[in-house]
Amino acid sequence: MVLCVEKGNDGVPFIQLGSHQMRLDLEELNGKDKARAEDELKETPENVQEGLRHMKELVEADKELHVPHTDDAYLTKFLRPCRWNAEHAYKIMKKFYKFKVKHPKYGINITPHCVRHVFDHEVFRFMPSRANSGARVMIINVGTKWNPKEVKLEDMFRAVMVAIEIAMLEAKTQLGGVHVILDMAGLSLVHIYQFSPQLAKLILDWVQVCITNIRNSRLELHIEKYGDMM
Repeated sequence: MVLCVEKGNDGVPFIQLGSHQMRLDLEELNGKDKARAEDELKETPENVQEGLRHMKELVEADKELHVPHTDDAYLTKFLRPCRWNAEHAYKIMKKFYKFKVKHPKYGINITPHCVRHVFDHEVFRFMPSRANSGARVMIINVGTKWNPKEVKLEDMFRAVMVAIEIAMLEAKTQLGGVHVILDMAGLSLVHIYQFSPQLAKLILDWVQVCITNIRNSRLELHIEKYGDMM
């Protein structure tokens, strides 16, 4: 997945998502966030160093696992949510790439440009501010704003994958996580019929990779404004 990070006139990096911009917090943790990471994620210099060292050993020893990067910043995306436990982070990484290989249509060579229409139709958007917990907040409108003729369910799923990969570039998001809000106001049979058994299984596989296998899950799902069919 290729993500093009640009800088605005104010020097703040951003990624263009259709007609919207997602401004990124790419600075390292400091102050209260740093203290919180040490308390909740055992993020001490010793644990970080050992986690990175062990993770690199595991990745390099696995001849069947081919990852695009093994630099500290990339490995940290997996290690920090797993409390710097290299064994656990390595298992998550393997499941993550296994999913991509199993479902290349949804996990390989997908860029923000490929799914910009999802953001342009406001079916999917990020809130400009974080939750009190520090989590990024993304809203998926599966009701009134979703016209399946304009935005296919498969593209909506691709957009979610792109967005979460973008968000997890941020140290603050690795710490605070992501809250996904499903806005179901206006949900109808037309929308429900888009969910084929195959796609439902795909989404279940993805949820298991992202949530079930992360001991201290940093991904939360909220359902609001139930539609007429609920």
